[in-house]
Formats: sequence, C-alpha cells, structure tokens
Amino acid sequence: MKKSQLFTLAGFAFPALVAFAGCTGPEPAPVKAGPPTTTGETPTPATTQDPQGQPQEKGGLQDQQRAALLADALRKARRALDIGKWVEALRESSFALKVDPNSAEARDLFTRAQEFLGEKRVNQISSQESAILRWQVQQTRDEARATTAAQVGDAQMAAGRFSSAVESYERAVTILKYSPFHSSGSALFTQLSAKLEDAKKARTSAMAAKVDQDRKASEEAQAKAERLKLIAQRTRARRLFEDANRSFQDGQYQRCLDSIESILQVQPWDSNALALKELASRARHDQNLERLRRTWKSEWSKLFDELSAEDLPQNEVYRYDLDVWRTTRLRGPLEFKSVGEEDSPEEAAIMAKLNSVKQEFTFNNATLADWAKYFGDRTEINFIVNKSAAEMDAGATTLTAFQLPPTTAARALDIIAAKTGVRWRINNSTVELVSSESKLAGGRMYYKQYLVNDIVEGVPSKPGIEPKLSLPGDEAAAPPEEAEAKPTIVDAGKLQELIRANIGGDSWDSGGATISELRGSIIVRHTRQVHKQIDKLLADLREAVGIQVDVESRFLQVTDNFLEDVGVDFRGLGNNSAEGVPGRGIANRPNVGFDDFGRRENINPASPGTVGTGTEPGAFFDDGGDGDFFGRTENLFDSSLNGDAERDLTNAGGLSLQWAYLNDTELEMILRAVAKNDRSQEITAPRLLVYNNTRANMSVLRQTTYIKDFEVEIAQAAAVANPVIGVVKDGVALDVRPVVSADRRFITMELRPTVLDLVLPIPTFTTTLGVGQPITLQLPRTTLKKVRTTVTMPDGGTVLLGGMKISNKTRLESGIPVLSQIPIISFLFGRRGESVANTNLLILIRATIIIPREHEPKFVPNYFETLSGGGK
Repeated sequence: MKKSQLFTLAGFAFPALVAFAGCTGPEPAPVKAGPPTTTGETPTPATTQDPQGQPQEKGGLQDQQRAALLADALRKARRALDIGKWVEALRESSFALKVDPNSAEARDLFTRAQEFLGEKRVNQISSQESAILRWQVQQTRDEARATTAAQVGDAQMAAGRFSSAVESYERAVTILKYSPFHSSGSALFTQLSAKLEDAKKARTSAMAAKVDQDRKASEEAQAKAERLKLIAQRTRARRLFEDANRSFQDGQYQRCLDSIESILQVQPWDSNALALKELASRARHDQNLERLRRTWKSEWSKLFDELSAEDLPQNEVYRYDLDVWRTTRLRGPLEFKSVGEEDSPEEAAIMAKLNSVKQEFTFNNATLADWAKYFGDRTEINFIVNKSAAEMDAGATTLTAFQLPPTTAARALDIIAAKTGVRWRINNSTVELVSSESKLAGGRMYYKQYLVNDIVEGVPSKPGIEPKLSLPGDEAAAPPEEAEAKPTIVDAGKLQELIRANIGGDSWDSGGATISELRGSIIVRHTRQVHKQIDKLLADLREAVGIQVDVESRFLQVTDNFLEDVGVDFRGLGNNSAEGVPGRGIANRPNVGFDDFGRRENINPASPGTVGTGTEPGAFFDDGGDGDFFGRTENLFDSSLNGDAERDLTNAGGLSLQWAYLNDTELEMILRAVAKNDRSQEITAPRLLVYNNTRANMSVLRQTTYIKDFEVEIAQAAAVANPVIGVVKDGVALDVRPVVSADRRFITMELRPTVLDLVLPIPTFTTTLGVGQPITLQLPRTTLKKVRTTVTMPDGGTVLLGGMKISNKTRLESGIPVLSQIPIISFLFGRRGESVANTNLLILIRATIIIPREHEPKFVPNYFETLSGGGK
C-alpha cells in the first residue's frame, strides 16, 4: 500500500516538477536561499503550520520501507533504460528522487532519461524550491489520506457501525496528529477530532442499548427454557408413570423400579412415586423368592440327573459340551497381516462391485481393448490395459465365439485370464489388465502366516509290553523304545519345496516373494492369488490330518460242558463212629483186607493209601461155625473224569445214597449219581482310539505276587530260607497300528491282541532243605491267548481274526466182569461216567474311522434356547 500511494503522488507531482524545471532555463544560477545544503540533508521551509519546529525523522519500519521502494524504483529505471523505454525510465527515476532526493544514482538515471527524450538537463533547481515542493506534496497526501478515512467513518456512522466508525476517525486523526506537515490546531484536525468524539458517544450509547437488549433477550430465553424444561419434566414423569404401571401389571417389577427411580430423580418428593416404589419392591422380593424356589428345585433335579448319568458309560467316541462348543466353533487360525497392506475401502468396494454384477458374457470377436471397455461399461469401473498386456499377441488376447452363462464379473475375468493369459488386479481404484508374465500380474504382495504344526509334526507311536509269565533267569521286560515321530504328512522343508514347485511358478525368483519356516508355521509374502492357492493346498493336505480309528476288540470264549457219573458200590460196613471202628466179623482181623492196590503193611496213617485202599466189607455172612464170608466191591476210575479240574466240571456233589441190610447176612450199598451241565460266555473287550498311522497300546493288567524261590543262608547247624518274590501280570493288552486308505473306506491294521489268564489260587509245591522246616513254593499257572496279524477291513466292519475250538469228550466205565454186562444187574455191579467239555475262543475286531469334523454338532443352541431347554 505504501508503494502504490507513492506512485500516485509521484504521478501528480511529475508535471509540476517538469514545468518548474523548464522555467529555470538551461543555465540555472546556484540557489542562495536558505542555509547551505549538503548531500545528506534536505532544507525544510519555515512555515507556521509546524509549531514544533523541524519534523522528527521516522525510523525503524518506515526507513526499511523507503529503502525497499528506492531499490525497486532504481531497478525498474535501469531496466527501462536498457530496453529503450525512456518514458518509463523517466517516471521510475522521478519516483526514486521523491523517495530519496539525495540519491545520486536516481538523479543520474533521471538526467539520462531526459536526454534520450530530447530534453535539457535540469540541474538548476534550487534545493529550497525542491524542499518546498516536496513539503506541499506530502501535506496534500496526508490530508487526502485523513479525508478518505473520515469519509469512510461517515459512511459507517450512517450505517450504524459505530465501532468501525471510531476506528476510521481514529485513523484519520492519527494521520494528522503524527504528520510533520500539519499542526494539531488545524481546522481539519479539529473537525476530525469532533467527529471522533461524536462517534465514541454514539458507540457508547449503542453498546449500552445492545447490552440492555441482550439482557432482556437472555431473560426471556431463560424464562422460556425453564417453562419448556418444566413441561418436559412433567411430560417425562407422566410417561414414566405409564411405563411403570405397564411393567407392574406385566410382572416386570425391576423395570418398574427403574422407571420410578427415574421419576424420583426429577421429582424427589413425589408421594405417588414413593408409594409405588415400596409396592414394587415388595412384589419384586416375592417374585425373586419364587424364582429362587424354582431354580433350587431345577438345580436339585439336575444334580440327581447328573448323578444318574454318571452311572451310564459313554458309548459314543465324542461327546460335545454345547455351551463350550458355541464359543469354540467361532475360533479361527492365528494369522497376521500388515495394516498398511490391507485392502483400502475403495479396493473393497471395487471387489464387491465385481462380485455383485452377474450376467451372461458373450463375445464374437472382441479384442483386448474391446472386452476391457465392455467390462468397464457393465461394472462402471475404470479398466486400464497395462503395457505388458497390450504388447501380447493380439490373437491370444482376442475373444472369439466366447460365451459364459450368468456369472459374476470377477469370475468371468478369472476364466478369461486362464484362457488368454491376461491377468487383472485392483490398483489405485481401477482394474488393471496385465500380462501373466508381468510382475504385476498378481497384484501387490503381503505377508501371511500359516500354522502347519498338524501337517509337519508327527505323532509318536506308543508300543506296549507283551504280558507273559517270566521264567527263572529271565530279565524283567522293559518297555520298548519309542521311535522318532515321523511327520504327519510332510516335513517343513519339503512342504516349502512343494509350495514353490506347484504354486506361483517363477514368481518366487522375482525377489519380492518369500517363504520361510518358523516353529511350526510358514510365513509367506506373495500376492492374493498365490495365498488363495496356498490355502487350498493346505486345506487339501489337512483332509488326511486328524483321522483316527476306533478299534474295538472282542475275545469271546464260549464253553459248553456236560458231566454224568453213576455207580453202585458195596462197601462201608461198620459203625458210625468217626474213628472207623471195625464192623462185625472183622473186629479180630485188623490186618484183613484186599491187596489189589498194594500190600497192607505198606499203608499206615503217616502214608495213607490211594483210592481203593479201604478194607471195610460191603457184604458179610457168618455161618455160625468156624467160618464166615465177606466181600467188597468199589468201582474206581484210574483218571479224573473231567479234563481240567480248574475250569471244567467235576463229579463232586450230586446224589449219595447209602442203604444197609442187617440180618444174618449184612449188606451195605452206596449209590452215587451226579449229572452237571454248564454253558458260559466270557467276553474280554478292550477298546482303543488310535491316531492314523501310529502305533498305540492299551493294557489292563493285574499284578499278583508269589513266592517263586528261596535263597538259602547256611548258619551253624541251621539253614535259613529267604523267600524270593516274583510278580506275574495277567489281563488284557491290545497293541494296534491302523493305516487308513486314501479314499477313507478301508483300514489296514497291524494287530497284536493278547490275553493272559492266571489260575487262582496259585498251586503250591512243598519241599525240604534237609534240615529245618519244609518250605512251600508257588507255581503260577497261566493261559496265554494272543494273535499277531495284519488285516484290511472296511470302515465300520467287523473281522474275525481267528479262533480256537477245543472239544474234550471222556467216557469211563468200571465194573465186575460178566456181572457188569448183564442188563439190569449191571447197574448194581458197575459205574459209568461221561464228560463233554467244548470250548470255542473267537477274536473279533471292529474298526471305525473317526473324522472329528463329521462328529461336530449340527445344531448349536443359542443362549436363550439353552435357558429354555431347547438345546438339551
């Protein structure tokens, strides 16, 4: 603004200066008026308008502005001279002289411009006349500025903008007050000061009126707001009363209390609200008591239902807790992705648009540019053909007789990419078509983590110990060492090679794509398309992960035993004394007896005889003279009628009938008749859930200790026997290794079932050490049943691994020759026994493939269905 004002004043003063210079003539005389001037000072005329003497020099910012204006004017004058614009050079140099009359360069430029214009040098202007002219120009300038500011103030006063008018008048007064060319007592200064005072008074009055008006408006607004607030409070209280009433009638007492509390916050002393609050509190208390009683009853019934359920064994392989599964099914794999590489909202919107546009796509003979434009028109998305795609063979990128059924635009672009090799990607809110060989074909790359523990880390096998009875000198069986676990599918290194070889092609060598393994996970940096292919590959590999086999084995032993033993003996005459006093006729014959089982003298109480050593007669007749007759029959079997006394039937029990005839002839007959039938089924059923392609075992064994030996310590005249304790394990052991086929329809299993039975009580053997007391050793007797085989069976099928059928038939007869062959009479003089023992052992295996995701609950109740019992 400073510069423009000076330019205007210079324009006004320039004609006067030229005219004044022309009147001086070519040879001006030196100026003698006033004090002598120097190059650094300008004379000031003595006028009555400046009562304070010479004007004060302005410094600071004003000096800097003058220096800047001077430099700018000199620069423009020099440039005008250089290019031949003499009038412009004269004007700029004249302006520079007005800014600094003592500038030698400005005066030189002014003179040169006059010479080029054909004017004479004007050097005869006296310094006093120049100073007077400058003073008049500056005085006029200040008056014009003050008058302009006053006119602006008058306009603002007329418009009622008193504050702005005061500022304008103050600006005008300040211009005259600090101008060195005016005095404070001038008429203009007095006039402007009066206008300033009037403006201040008007401003004060206006401000007072404005304050009074604002106060009244504020009071009215506050009163109106209070009225509206009171109306709103009453309306809200009435509405809350209605809500409380409805809630109380509906039995929602807590909601009723909440409404009443809201009323009391607005109207704390409302008697109706207080009364309703007390009534609702009592009703809520009664309702809570009733709910508590129902809950107690329900929980009590639930507790006993759970106790009853605990007595029932679990038959299914998996049993899900639906409450826990409701949260578990929402979980996903752990992964990360950089925030800066996530899809922007614009890219997501474009992808959604491509997936939403669905139509038929038909191209008869469309070039790359044609079908790109077609997709752009249909999807309203900008399609750009990249240079790499444009340079491809036109025949390969042209769609000829190409037709697709209704499908999405994204799917259509994928199909076209597979046909033509032109890939697409979203870039900068556009769809860019690039060559499949271009590095940009797959879009930008980002990191993604894949957890592959279940694929690369194997499950160790658990071989078991085969139960058996250890022989003397055998070392204790140690558990077999576990082999190093093999990867479930493939190890981490081969998995990376598999991904590189089958996905992405040569893009892994471009420098941007990376793949690395870190503690059971692989971290891949690649494009979206490659990540999708990796996801699919890992999903396909996981189809074979987590497969288990439920192996149920059955050791079925069926026995069918029959025994019959019938015979008549004539023996046992004597009294009923427990000491066996000899009967009549043999009282004086203690050594009389039968010797069919050895001589009588070899039988004594210390070494009793075996069966058939009794000497009691069964028939006795005394002729009254010196003779008597007696005899005895006892039908014996030289072997046991049963095959296995520990397991098969015995002839103990049954009917034992004793008949005695007492007369001159004494007879005693003993009838024994036994018939037994036994049918039994014994099932041993171990069940084991095994991970696919691993070895597992299950054993249910009982440990029994026994005395297997003695360690003899010789002392003086004595031998001390220290027992050696052995342990025998009997029970069931199942060792199995299943391998599921690729189609998951068949199972190949390596089976090693074993059943070891210990006969109880353990038989004993007594011997002596030569001195001291006899010692007793225990000789365990076991039955071992085992199978070692590999079979292939269908899923859910049952296979008969093997069986063993044992049939033991025994028929024994004992009697008196000839008499035992006569019908009817043979019954009295013979004994017949028959035993049949049939045992059938079957080993059955049933295997079922267990895929966990197939056993997931099909229906998971929500929270409200669980509360109402819908999920039970």
